[in-house]
Amino acid sequence: MILFNPVKQRYIKAFLYLVILVLLNAVAMQYFFHLDLTRSRRYSLSAASRKVVSTLSEPLTIKVFFTRNLPAPYNGVERYLKDLLKEYSLFGNRYFDYQFYDVDPENGQLGSKTSANRSLALEYGINPIQIQTIEKDEVKFKKAFMGLVIIHGDTIEKIDSITNTDGLEYLLTTSMEKLNNKVSALLALEDPVEVILYLSSELKKVAPLMGIGRLEQYASRIEKTIEDLNTKSYNKFTFTKLDPSSNTQAASQAEKYQLARVKWPEMENASVKAGQGTIGLIVRNGDLWRSIPLLKAVRLPIVGTRYQLTPPDQVGQLIDLNLNVLLGINADLGYLADHGTPQLGFSRLNNKPGLRRFSALAGQNYNIKPIRLEEGIPPGLKCLFLVSPKKKFSDWELFQIDQALMRGTNLAFFIDSMEEKLPDSGSPIGQEPELAEIDTGLEKLLRHWGINIEKSIVLDQQCFQQQLPKSMGGGQRPIYFAPIVHQEKINTETDFMRNIKQLVVFKAAAVQPLNQRLAEQKLTAYKLFSSSEKSWTIGKGSLLIPELLKAPPLNEMASQPLAYLVRGRFESYFRGKPLPEKEIDDKKSADKKSPSGQQAQLTSKGIFLEQSSPAQIFVMGSGKMLADPLLDPEGKSNNSIFIMNLIDTLNDQPERALMRGKQQTLNPLHHTRAEVKTIIKALAIAGLPLMVVGSGFVVWWHRRRRQKAIQKMFSGRLA
Repeated sequence: MILFNPVKQRYIKAFLYLVILVLLNAVAMQYFFHLDLTRSRRYSLSAASRKVVSTLSEPLTIKVFFTRNLPAPYNGVERYLKDLLKEYSLFGNRYFDYQFYDVDPENGQLGSKTSANRSLALEYGINPIQIQTIEKDEVKFKKAFMGLVIIHGDTIEKIDSITNTDGLEYLLTTSMEKLNNKVSALLALEDPVEVILYLSSELKKVAPLMGIGRLEQYASRIEKTIEDLNTKSYNKFTFTKLDPSSNTQAASQAEKYQLARVKWPEMENASVKAGQGTIGLIVRNGDLWRSIPLLKAVRLPIVGTRYQLTPPDQVGQLIDLNLNVLLGINADLGYLADHGTPQLGFSRLNNKPGLRRFSALAGQNYNIKPIRLEEGIPPGLKCLFLVSPKKKFSDWELFQIDQALMRGTNLAFFIDSMEEKLPDSGSPIGQEPELAEIDTGLEKLLRHWGINIEKSIVLDQQCFQQQLPKSMGGGQRPIYFAPIVHQEKINTETDFMRNIKQLVVFKAAAVQPLNQRLAEQKLTAYKLFSSSEKSWTIGKGSLLIPELLKAPPLNEMASQPLAYLVRGRFESYFRGKPLPEKEIDDKKSADKKSPSGQQAQLTSKGIFLEQSSPAQIFVMGSGKMLADPLLDPEGKSNNSIFIMNLIDTLNDQPERALMRGKQQTLNPLHHTRAEVKTIIKALAIAGLPLMVVGSGFVVWWHRRRRQKAIQKMFSGRLA
């Protein structure tokens, strides 16, 4: 046994500790974890990001060109970017890769490798940007590379200016998601996509009477369409034709999918017995499915009901569109472009600004598709925005919106219930516009689905404060019809509202749930946000002039709900009602009756859907929520994040909304009353000194007591 003196033992222990420390660090580099204590999980990779990098089916490479040793705060950006890409690689599969390129000169000289890297960055469109630095109390400017490119196949996406970390994960993930296109999604499919045609043979008997001849060739033409789709979709489609007339299982499935069903009475002149037939197309992948209507029925005055088959080439487009929805890569966002809704850009006709910022923000991740009800709503559309319509909807137009919801299209209603108008009587000179009611007909749809928009404008003492110029006396003026919704009035029960801290609302009506209607349809309604307890409403004939608006007594004020989200299976407003007629020009209403004069005897029962698949509707009594003054061009304000989160949620991508919430930088304190503020101020001014004095008194008393105890102890011993 070898013995060491104490000095050598200390050195040996120190050496062993150092070796253990090095080994622990080496192990930690391979097996490590981190703890993110931020409320928004800011430094943890979101579920959406993990999904994107873990489902890559083709190589995706990120090339980073970032100058090293930059001054604060840019050095933190580089460090955050490295950590973020490292976390992407942990969750990514073998197709994900990233690389940092050296673009820094050594001793003021560019080496061959560095020069080649800089040239490569310039080829990708990454140019150096000028930043400001402070060195030795002097302000200096230098150029630095701060960008990256994402390469997926032959497609390149660049981010050429990364100057801060706000929303960097969101930007990277959405860019990768754009490149991870439909081909990647198709290659990752384990099961084929089933295309099932339900076509009753009984329909062939009445097809000539319906004006849709050559029905026997229709199935073969659709099959040819599927073959063409397979040539560019890696043969991921299978085609099946089922006859519900002879196959009871197919009939049961057609009933489940709520496919169009036509019934007809006995027609002796045409030797046709009474019967019914089903026609429709289903695109299915696993448990997910989408239906494509193949037969359209429109009731026209004089002419009667007209039937029309969807052309096979359009069927191919609809299959492709619905496939995008099934695979979660649908990028279309519908926007109602008629009935007086604001234009998405600047209007050259009336020189009025449109929803430019909304269009720019939504256009970053979605293809905004103008929808005109005259042309119909595409069956594959996932979300439709209806913003500030002014013209009344006919029953036929309401039917188009109703059936879009029944097919699974989520709806967002930003409806103005009031508008400012000059009085009809008298001279307009010297008169102020008064509030007048707007009735578009959408109100009855919403009431049927359990939501009522009141004919009012909500005013709130917790509102935007307008800064007045010196010419008007200076100071601030409350704009009561621009309420500020604070954190305690925002419902975070829904995920996409979780990180919204504050909102500004403008000229909004109160939105009330109709609990009986909601219960009848088994719908779930979420109140998203509401005004403060110091709110009240004004109605028809009122003037929206800040100087004339006065707050009522406190006992007449109450919080007003401003927005609702309703989820569930909605019942059609037109259930049990005749199919609405489409209004047409008399010149176009020539007599186009079907052969044998039997067309009037056909009924279109079953053409429209009576209940929706799981869907969502958002309702708010203000179209101004999407106006340019309430949104910022960068999309970082509370209002902008809320609108973009709503779009993602209605497009069935809630995880993207959660990821965007990480860039929410506003964290206001909870709103406190004036009395509470006074108490806090008093405690801060007088309370702290009193606590110090009190603490000193306690210490003095404790020492005095200890001193007496010691004196008593020693005085006894001396005695």
